[in-house]
Amino acid sequence: DTVSNSNDIIGYPNPAKDELYIKNSNNSMVQIFDNKGKIIITMILKNSGDPIDISTLSPGMYFANVITPTQTKAILFNKQ
Repeated sequence: DTVSNSNDIIGYPNPAKDELYIKNSNNSMVQIFDNKGKIIITMILKNSGDPIDISTLSPGMYFANVITPTQTKAILFNKQ
């Protein structure tokens, strides 16, 4: 069983089509990497509900590195 904390950084939906959202990402920097480790997107999220436009990415697996004032987390997501 997985224990979830209310402050966990979570990417959704997964798989994602045109937009990715990061829960608990207020005032964070997000970097999206392809499967070769190349940074494709870098942006600042002021609010947790702000969408990240991934519509131009090719289908496949990507990593989102989320850096908040209190933690850093890597999220694996699938782009359809």
